[in-house]
Amino acid sequence: MMDPINFQAPISPFNPSYNNLHYPAHSQQNITGQKLFDLASSLYAWFGSIDNKPQEHIPIYEGLSTIMLLSKINIEGGNYMTVFEEHQALSILEELGQDLYFGNKTHKEIPEVLIHIIQVLTETNYKAKLVSLTIQLDYRLRIHALDEKSPEMQTTLKLLFESILLTISPSLNENNAQAVAQQLSLILNHLDQDKDLSDKNLNIIIDLLNDGVNNWLKNNRPLT
Repeated sequence: MMDPINFQAPISPFNPSYNNLHYPAHSQQNITGQKLFDLASSLYAWFGSIDNKPQEHIPIYEGLSTIMLLSKINIEGGNYMTVFEEHQALSILEELGQDLYFGNKTHKEIPEVLIHIIQVLTETNYKAKLVSLTIQLDYRLRIHALDEKSPEMQTTLKLLFESILLTISPSLNENNAQAVAQQLSLILNHLDQDKDLSDKNLNIIIDLLNDGVNNWLKNNRPLT
């Protein structure tokens, strides 16, 4: 997200270092989601610059990354985020940044706030929920298991999750997005109970998701 050569951390979590953050080429402040992307990016950069135990704070980075991606995909053509949703999320994130800067909130409290922000963005927005759940599944099945999976399986999973995100557009049927989001939610719930990530189980999940992608997302056929 950032240029590692020229990057300088923001001086505070609520004062974006606009000269150092890399935005989409068509970045405009009046696009819904842009301000949220800016602030989440700034907070991510600021927290990373002061964090001396990043391995203990993985949920914080994942939560901020999810908010950034929800914003970025919306900006780049998803167009699912409403002005009201962004305003609510911005308000909570700004308060979090100020509380952290002034020492009114601890690091342990951050993940709960980020989860709340993601809920605000996705609770009644099924396209946003589909994006969020896809990101969660990508973390669970691929990113956290890089050392355990073959390069071929890693590539298969990466392409599958990318294919889901690429279908997010204004023309995507809302009911179809909801159906696939429910499918992803069931898979995540199942993984909470059965943590077996063998290739056999992963292939079952991949087949299920490919069916949803091909029938409900890419073809965008209305559910009957």
